[in-house]
Amino acid sequence: YTLIIYMEDIRISVLMGIYNCSSTLVEALDSLYTQTYKGFKVILCDDGSTDNTYEIALEYSRTHRNIVLLKNERNLGLNLTLNKCLEYADTEYCARMDGDDIMHIDRLKIQYAIMQEYPDVTVCGTWMNSIGTYSQTNGLLSTLSGLVEQPLLKFTKGNFLFHPTTMIRMDFLKKNALKYENCPYAEDFKFWVEIAKSGGRFYIDSQPLLYYRISD
Repeated sequence: YTLIIYMEDIRISVLMGIYNCSSTLVEALDSLYTQTYKGFKVILCDDGSTDNTYEIALEYSRTHRNIVLLKNERNLGLNLTLNKCLEYADTEYCARMDGDDIMHIDRLKIQYAIMQEYPDVTVCGTWMNSIGTYSQTNGLLSTLSGLVEQPLLKFTKGNFLFHPTTMIRMDFLKKNALKYENCPYAEDFKFWVEIAKSGGRFYIDSQPLLYYRISD
């Protein structure tokens, strides 16, 4: 991996497991580095891409600060890749994003403010807009909003969080020894349920703060 030394007051680690996203990665990273909130670092882990995703990430890390770049020698899956990223998340919060999505310019600022205002909130998600060839016509992808009461009960009806919009309080994860488990296509849902079982609280901001790419 390549580590770029950082000096700012870093409060958020943005976790990105990247795999064969060479055509969208730079746009995704550019949306991070134009954020109005600057107190973050980016932890990128290439999960054995077969295109030039890793090379693009490496070149980007040479010209941008606060990047930790990791690489799996073979494809290990999203859960192990994100757990590897979590090992380097020595910040107050971690936030999720994928290598083919785009952040709203104020996303980190808004979610950081929410987490600071509500110290009992463990996970903060948002709504999002869909983009890409297979995007819905109106684009808006919405879910619950505000503080979620009885989250375990609501999880019995389905997953109400959009994974790449989330920001998570790191001390809660460490205290409860929580990480992603091997649940193909449902790593996030299992993660949220375990957080809820441990007493975690959830908040969803009803603003679309991520552009979520839907492709073939």
